[in-house]
Amino acid sequence: QSAVETDPTYAYVYEALGFAYNDLGRNQETVEARKEFVRLGGNGRTGHFNLLVTLHELGSESELHEAAARALPIFERHVRLTPDDYNARVQLANILGFCGRSADSVAEADKLSAVESLDGFACYNLACLYLNANLPERGMTLLRRAVQKGFRSMETIRRDPDLDLLRGTPEFEELMKELESSSTKD
Repeated sequence: QSAVETDPTYAYVYEALGFAYNDLGRNQETVEARKEFVRLGGNGRTGHFNLLVTLHELGSESELHEAAARALPIFERHVRLTPDDYNARVQLANILGFCGRSADSVAEADKLSAVESLDGFACYNLACLYLNANLPERGMTLLRRAVQKGFRSMETIRRDPDLDLLRGTPEFEELMKELESSSTKD
């Protein structure tokens, strides 16, 4: 906040503030900081996507749809120009879902899930997409693949509301035990 007072026009201060608020669980303040980052930072994909994720977590559907509609052309252009950026394509697929275009979102996710070279982070985001589309089997498959590809953020897996559909299932609990076991060996 001191940095904001020092230079309220410096966009990246708001992104840092957004991460700090997010870590403190202050979601509405996270949204406001991320909105300001997007406003000051132009068309940066990361800022837009972080804002969308926060709005999604808050369940703010109308704000989410509006913000997703603003972000969509930025991601579509990037993916058109760099089709091998699989993480951006996964983000675009999620944005389609945030815009209410679930069928398009799942169709793009199906194409992407066939790409063997996806990293763990991309697989994790696809798992979340499938779970938001109420496709738990596909979500669990991609979550397991994410872990196999190196996604090991136990805290994210424990608290991400996108995974609520899997919590309590034998497959999810087994995966959590495997992760906990491997983290104690490291």
